[in-house]
Parts: sequence; structure tokens; C-alpha cells
Amino acid sequence: LHTLLHGVQVPIFHAPLLLITCSASSSTPLLSHSPLPSFFLDHLLYLLLSHFPPSPPLLLLSSQTSQCCTNTGHSFGPACWLWDYLRRSKMAGFFLPISGGMDSAATACLVGSMCELVMEAVRRGNVQVTSDLRRVLQLPEDQPLPTDSTKLAGQLLTTCYMATTNSSSDTRDRASRLAQQIGSNHLTVAIDDVISANMAVFSQALHMTPKFKVHGGSGAENLALQNVQARSRMVLSYLFAQLTPWAQSRNGSLLVLGSANVDESLRGYLTKYDCSSADINPIGGISKVDLRSFCCYMASRYPELKTIVSATPSAELEPITATYAQNDEDDMGMTYEELSIFGRLRKIYRCGPYSMFIKLVHMWKEEHTLTEIANKVKFFFRCYSINRHKMTVLTPSYHAENYSPDDNRFDLRPFLYNVQWKWQFAAIDVEVGEVVPLCPAPLCIPHPLTTHHSSPSHLTTHHSSPSHHTSHSPPIPSYHPPLLTLSLLLTLSSLLTLLPPSHLTTQHLTLSSL
Repeated sequence: LHTLLHGVQVPIFHAPLLLITCSASSSTPLLSHSPLPSFFLDHLLYLLLSHFPPSPPLLLLSSQTSQCCTNTGHSFGPACWLWDYLRRSKMAGFFLPISGGMDSAATACLVGSMCELVMEAVRRGNVQVTSDLRRVLQLPEDQPLPTDSTKLAGQLLTTCYMATTNSSSDTRDRASRLAQQIGSNHLTVAIDDVISANMAVFSQALHMTPKFKVHGGSGAENLALQNVQARSRMVLSYLFAQLTPWAQSRNGSLLVLGSANVDESLRGYLTKYDCSSADINPIGGISKVDLRSFCCYMASRYPELKTIVSATPSAELEPITATYAQNDEDDMGMTYEELSIFGRLRKIYRCGPYSMFIKLVHMWKEEHTLTEIANKVKFFFRCYSINRHKMTVLTPSYHAENYSPDDNRFDLRPFLYNVQWKWQFAAIDVEVGEVVPLCPAPLCIPHPLTTHHSSPSHLTTHHSSPSHHTSHSPPIPSYHPPLLTLSLLLTLSSLLTLLPPSHLTTQHLTLSSL
């Protein structure tokens, strides 16, 4: 480990936290002068991180300390990606359904950031950007370019607030004020007639009229009435995207921007083929927690974001009454903060239900009981399993984070999950009933090569009753400190450094020899 890190001294259980920052590619400077071949270093780092990943509190701590860099990356990375996609697709601009909420607001701000970067490049005399901008705006050489980013946004970005009877004046006003600050070509349209026409067709065919839950309808009726609103917005988005340039006496059509974040995709809190179905999605790889931080960072340029961030997230698809107002977190059954942690543990640490429960016990033991943690984990994985089919039609997104849930490019596991999770949930139930003093988090790491399946002595209380270990109880993997395996890996690394580089070939480092 000392050789790999080139003299960096770190505590043994904190080493993987440092390693995770230098394992992105074989060309990492920390490893570029190692005598070991790059593919072996990648394999060794993979083994270290697989067996001994940093605990979630360390991960969250490390992400908080670099939040400023993360916000800057979220501002510039997706903005450059949007411009590159726009100029290469030869489209006329972007169309964004804006709701007055945080997600679509962040997407609009990214287009605003893109316009700032483009104008800065034009002012510096970048010939390529200037040429591309003239082509996108369809401006001949004798006509002047826009003089600032807001005027450019007015030609490249069309935002549209699609109101229904369930929409509030607050979200309408927030969307309008933000669009004005960015400079977009903003529209406000009422789409109730479209929704009523769809429902009229249904009622005429089946002679029944569905009702919202607050009006006495069933859960199925309530969900269908919400979905028809969301899907109507998607259809209208593509209609406006195709014909807005025509209405402005321009050629081409607009790219429809999606604004579904990572957490909602992971939880399945979106309507299939609603406004999450778009041409591209610049925030599809960013969690709600990170988006909130990004919006706070961008509020110095667009002050309306302060009001948007402080507002309660709501889909506004159900009627607002004196006693009821729709709330995203109530609908999901979990907070966005919890959902963000679930997503990181699932993707970065490859946690299933049982291993996620074990880690969360150490993270949340001061805030929640074991039963509460168990119920939260089970509920998340049930929702995750039921909604995996939505990931198969996920809009192509800019992915800057390693917690991305995108099946199409990153997560190739099957999407038809067994939603019961029988072994995993039963293992959680055993832990809830048997755990006594909790061991330190770094020691609670199951070794994948373990074959002994008795309950760990430092996690369970041994009972003399024979009914305690019945045949239907799931086997629990044993736990032990990871020092032995780590020592073996380090010894292997040290031995291989003694070999000449010419001997370290793929022929000598086969899986069987390792």
C-alpha cells in the first residue's frame, strides 16, 4: 500500500477512502510510475474497494468537503455537454417544460450557464464557437451576434409553464420570474382542455368517470388522473418543440430537455413517458441533495432560486384542498436525504437489502430504531424493484456522479426483480430480533469467501432455545476483521514489485495464478 500511494501515510482503515480517489483510471498520477502493469493495479484497487469500502459516514464527509468543486463541476460540465450536443445535432435550441420546482429550475440554470460560457468564448475570439453559434442561430455574417447571455438565452431556450387546475399561482410566478432572470423565451399555457378531452374519450368508451382521492376516488383512479396530466405535458412539449421555430420564422426544431433527477428515477417517482421522457436530460445523473446545493450556489446569479429551494417539493397533480396539499416526500414515503443515501449505498457500495441495513444501523443508530431502519430499507427495495422497468426508457443524461442508476449505460443487471427479497428481508428480521451491542462500522464487513454461516458472535445473542435456529431461518454470513485479507493483498503486491516489468504480463497474471 505504501508503494502504491508513493509514501503517503494513512491509517489502515482510512486507506480505501484515499484509494477511491485514485482508482478512476490507469493513468492516475499516483499510480503512473508504479512498476506494476495498469490492469493489475486496477484489479488490486477493485479488490481493496470491494472488500473494504469506506464507511458511508466517511464517504459523505468527503463529499461535503469538496462541495464547492462539485457545484462548479455541475455548473460547467452539463453546460458544456448541452452546447456540444446542440451544435452537433444541428437543432435550433432547447425547449424546457418548467414547473417552478427545483429540478426544472436547475435545468434552466444549466442552459443559462451554457449561454454564459458561449458568450465568453465569443468575446475571447474563439473562431469555432463563433461559427457554430451563427449556424445554430441561423445568422448570416452581416448580422450581429447577441451581446450577452440573457439575449442569447432568449434565442436558444424556450421555457413553458403548462398549468392545470391543480397548479398553484406560486409555482407559476416562480417559473416566470426565473425565466425572466435567465432571459428565456417564456410561455404560460393552460392544458386543461387537452386533459378533459382525453378523459372524455375514456368516459365515452367505458361509461365511467374516475375521481381524485380527495373527491372519494380509489387509488387506481387517483394515480391515473395524475398520470394523464404528466403524459399530456410530454405530448405538448414535443408539439411546441417542433413548431416554435416555425412560429418564429426559423428552420428546424428544438431539443426537449428532461428534468428528472437521480433519486426520482431510482425510487420510480415519475410517470413513464411524462416530461422525464425527453431528448436529453442534463440533471439525470445528479441527486436531489446535490441539486439543492447547486441551486444555492447558482442563486447569486439567479436570485429566484432562493425562493424555489425553500419551497416544499410538490408534483401538483392532485387538487389542493383546505386539508390537503400534495407533497413529494409524503408520496414517496421517504425524504430526499434518505433516498440519496440509499442510492449511494446501492450503486457505489453495491449494497443489497441486507448489507445496506447493516451499514445504515451504524449510520442511523442515534436517530432510528432497528425496526424503523429495517422498514425503510425494505420499503426502498420494494419500490426500487417495482419501478425498474422505467429505467429501460430513461432519457440519455449527463452523468458526472458515480451513483448514477442509468440501466442503459451503467447498470446492466436485470430490471425484472423479485420484489419479495425473501432471503434478504428475512436476514434483516433476524438481525432486528437478535442484535445486541453493535460492533464498530469498519469491522462489520462480510467477507465474500466465507463459507461458515453461523450468526456472528459479536452481532447476536446466543439463545439456548432450539426454536431459535429453525430450518427456515436464513443463513447469516459471518464477520471478521479484514486485516488478514488486506495483508495477503499487500504481500502479493510487494512480491510482484520484485519482478522485472518484462515478467509482468497478462500471460503470468491469469486468474488462476492470482
